[in-house]
Amino acid sequence: MVRIVPLLLLVACAAPDGESRVQDETAGPEPVETGLVLGEPSVCAAPLAGPTWTEVGGDRGLLRSPNPSDAHGAGGTVVADDLDADGDVDLVVAYDTGTYLYLREGAAYRVASYPGPDGYFLLALADVDADGRRDVLLGGNPMQELEYTDGELRPRPIIPTELGAGLPPAQGFFPGDLDADGALDLFVIVSPVELPDYMLHGRGDGWFEPVLDAVPAGMPNGMGFDARWFDWDRDLDLDLYVVNDQGPTYGANVLFENDGGTLVDASDRCACDLSVSGMGVDLGDYDRDGIADLYVTQAAGEALLRGLPDGTYVDTTRATGIPQMSAFEMGWGAIFLDLDNDADLDLVEARGDHWQEATNPEFVYATTPTVYLQANGVFVDSPWFDRDGSWRAVVAWDDNQDGVLDLLVTDVVERPALWLSDGCTEAGWLEVEGPVGAKVEVRAGGVDQTTWITQQSSMAASRTPIAHVGLGTAQEVELIRVTLLTGEVRTLEGPFEARRRVVVAP
Repeated sequence: MVRIVPLLLLVACAAPDGESRVQDETAGPEPVETGLVLGEPSVCAAPLAGPTWTEVGGDRGLLRSPNPSDAHGAGGTVVADDLDADGDVDLVVAYDTGTYLYLREGAAYRVASYPGPDGYFLLALADVDADGRRDVLLGGNPMQELEYTDGELRPRPIIPTELGAGLPPAQGFFPGDLDADGALDLFVIVSPVELPDYMLHGRGDGWFEPVLDAVPAGMPNGMGFDARWFDWDRDLDLDLYVVNDQGPTYGANVLFENDGGTLVDASDRCACDLSVSGMGVDLGDYDRDGIADLYVTQAAGEALLRGLPDGTYVDTTRATGIPQMSAFEMGWGAIFLDLDNDADLDLVEARGDHWQEATNPEFVYATTPTVYLQANGVFVDSPWFDRDGSWRAVVAWDDNQDGVLDLLVTDVVERPALWLSDGCTEAGWLEVEGPVGAKVEVRAGGVDQTTWITQQSSMAASRTPIAHVGLGTAQEVELIRVTLLTGEVRTLEGPFEARRRVVVAP
């Protein structure tokens, strides 16, 4: 028998300063009668012993970068979401020389192309006007929403003309509700390093107002490349980790704590302010202790940072078996995911050149996407994918709905690669779709796992906000607990059959 149980609890959270923060949830929202909706279970009639993939990007109609002008910097930035609401995932892939809209129609994509944005700016995905549909955002100046209407992307400015004049162009947007007013805000990383990053305050109607002094005064501007919103101090609001390139010269990575809607530099309290040439970051709970860990990609290196209960991080890169990359490699996009659904988080990293491509167009560093499979805290280099490239962004979703994640990886020169799984496997799984920032806890087969719902997926990639959880040998789920940023906790007690999607109702 399945029971849906609304919880009103006193939640004690370990704060980074070591003190206990107690949140009285009885003062929060009214309990919900039902808040988690079970989808129909998926049947795997002929399970494979383990996952395999076939590269189908060419068959689907994916195209190479149009007239690549700067192979080092202009790799594809990508959004993967169901733009036309027909039940399958569409793509937007942008380069500095052109943008492609790929609408999924059966076994292929219908392609529409658009001019480049006059510079390489990152795409983002967010419901900026709170109408229940996610929107594609593109940086630059003017900053734009690429509104999907009747098979086309139509640009619309998101800042009123009188407020947008003279703003530094946005290298990329990172959506999150900083002030918890129900309207998304956008953290903006700025391309000219002499200018500071800033915030765009969301009004909830699709329009934003710049807040140029959002970053604390006196901080180095940094050369931002990627960022992640997550609840670092576990006080039910979103904090922000920013990865900066050329850290020794322009400023190290930064952790901003959200203090009542104000960004406060907490880098000295997290021990996560790496001074590196950082490119990308992702978060996941690889050691299953309920605390978000960070994986940071960089030039000629990488860093796996394990989160501790006091809010600090410790570098476990080599201790977990991840080897040192070569001096000629640069890590770009990377994601935590459970590739083989064995209940251990793995890593997929897009690697490419180390500046040579920018200075010598005839040189293109070629390698296969890097896969680190985890088993009991140790990551093993596992060459599962067989196409060479100089890779940039990574995004994963279950495209063929067989319970195994599929992968799209963009390339600086050639077309993106799309690895599609060859069929369902014996391992169990669960997906949870819900609001961004929610914490999802799943118990199956006596194993507890924690993940977070996010729409960001590696440097330069965004996707539908769905959390995928591999369950290993477990075929039933004993418990799902979803904690929203409002403090509301929704719990679904089992056991119930796995291999299905659970939706957090509005």
